[in-house]
Amino acid sequence: ATHLTLAAIIFAAVLYVARGLAPHSASPASKDTRRFAGVMVLLVLFQLYLGGLVAGLNAGLSYNTWPLMDGTVVPDGLFAIDPAWRNFFENPKMVQFVHRLGAYVVLAAALWHAYAVTSREPGTTHARRAVVLLFLVIAQAGIGIGTLLTQVDIHWAMTHQAMALIVLGFATAHWRGSKGPYPLPGDAAVRG
Repeated sequence: ATHLTLAAIIFAAVLYVARGLAPHSASPASKDTRRFAGVMVLLVLFQLYLGGLVAGLNAGLSYNTWPLMDGTVVPDGLFAIDPAWRNFFENPKMVQFVHRLGAYVVLAAALWHAYAVTSREPGTTHARRAVVLLFLVIAQAGIGIGTLLTQVDIHWAMTHQAMALIVLGFATAHWRGSKGPYPLPGDAAVRG
């Protein structure tokens, strides 16, 4: 999971720089939009890390129901390992449960972000990107549920992992795009 997350951070950093160098059709977004776009990148990165834990523990091979897990909203046995903190890394049931909760958080955050940006900056490129990000997150959630219900069919699982990088890439490009382009060498203010 750590290796995957470090690779994802490098991927996001490259996209961040590339997006800053690309032409921008709009002026920078409001401070709130820029800030929350950055939060979205962090949430997606953390969810990707949680997905790496799920894959590493083969946690998706059990509890293949949705929306309930093991027949309940909050299953028993989440803290079966001592000390308790190890459950977040070594207990497949806890890891899958936290990944599910993370998905709900990312989905709610993307919904809020799309609503806030379209309300605050209607008709802008920033608002359109926030809506596209929401739809990408919804698609990723659907693919994740499909992966779970098919008991981690390899095609669903690979699609889910690939889509995670697409969501991360778009979230990163959206964040960087909300800041405007890098200043050109001739645009620098001369200090006197």
